[in-house]
Amino acid sequence: MSETLDNFVEPTGEKKTAGVGSWQVPKTPYDFFMEADDIPIYRGLGMSDVREIPKKPWKRMGALGSYIQLDGTDGKLGMYALEIPPRGETTIERHVYDEVCYVIEGRGSTEVWREGSSRKHVFEWTAGSLFAIPVNTNHRIINVSSGPAVFIVGTTAPPIFNLFDNEGFIFGNSYEFTDRFDDSDDYFRPKDELRADPMRKRAMRITNLIPDIATCELPLDNQRSPGYRRVIPHMAAGKFAMFVGEHLSGRYSMAHHPPGPGSVVLICIKGKGYTLAWPRRAGIQPFESGNGHLVERQDYSAGGMVVNNPGGTGWFHMHHSTGSEPLRLMVYGGAMQGVGAQVNRPGDKEISGNLPLEEGGRSITYRNEDPHIREEYQRMLAKEGVEFQMPDWAYEGTVPEGEILDIAGP
Repeated sequence: MSETLDNFVEPTGEKKTAGVGSWQVPKTPYDFFMEADDIPIYRGLGMSDVREIPKKPWKRMGALGSYIQLDGTDGKLGMYALEIPPRGETTIERHVYDEVCYVIEGRGSTEVWREGSSRKHVFEWTAGSLFAIPVNTNHRIINVSSGPAVFIVGTTAPPIFNLFDNEGFIFGNSYEFTDRFDDSDDYFRPKDELRADPMRKRAMRITNLIPDIATCELPLDNQRSPGYRRVIPHMAAGKFAMFVGEHLSGRYSMAHHPPGPGSVVLICIKGKGYTLAWPRRAGIQPFESGNGHLVERQDYSAGGMVVNNPGGTGWFHMHHSTGSEPLRLMVYGGAMQGVGAQVNRPGDKEISGNLPLEEGGRSITYRNEDPHIREEYQRMLAKEGVEFQMPDWAYEGTVPEGEILDIAGP
């Protein structure tokens, strides 16, 4: 704690209390780190296309950049937009936080090697590629194309900075994480095999490089919407939570809220659409209950993004595919469960958030959703010339006449 501290003033008598009743949220070590890099810090609900946000020369990276810290992601998820000029390359760096890179446009290669080693792992990437940097390895990204190379990068930097508050430890640590990077010949060879993730038993792909995450096959999941496809890329044995999901054209997700505080960011990698989000205190039918003014909306196409929980305390949100092709979204979640705050105790039973509210889950079924939401979606599809494709069985059952369900909460 380096700031100058005032002397403590003890209250006089028993009717007064120590301290103050309100204060400004202080900046974290990660906030100070971002500001010291002297590049833009983009905040808010989201954006239609990351290529359109302001970027400045980034001395530390040797490229152009902008930090992205959307509402509710502080402390858990770090993100930045990186733009490497034609035929350019980043500076060499090494750090003890996880990093995942998604290529928006461009073509090039990445070099990864251990400190002190003459052996370099080199792999190529192009638009749509997704790869991870093993923790605490030297790396450099090279753009070989005649145009700029643009990346959306996700990291676990915030909790690492906020815990250790020491750049020398973070960028100059000599420890070799051999359990994360074994230096094997096939470390960056793409792997297609699917496994069941340990907790939810949904599809997981263990690989450190995916050549094209925008077009690769995704297995059927069905949990978020009819025909929904999903996979978890588990990369570089890291602690960065992420997954990729796809809603069919003319379909949309059930509204749902996260289990607690904290947010994830959804990046549009194919198709187009929009997300609605509203605080739980507005109820499950916000427009019907007169709270439509509390609903926020973010439109996006490939390269755009939105945060799921802008209020940071369990907002409902839902995603709508409006294009002629499926809407594919990649979710950056930041530090995995167990790395930061944990909602339940080890061994407690946790119920899937994809189950309906009435079954202990966190989702509003289509039959109980606000009628205005479906009506507006159908108008948007008609405007785009896209057919409404939701099956009738999804809406079986109705809310009792004259009753507006409400689960007002924090």
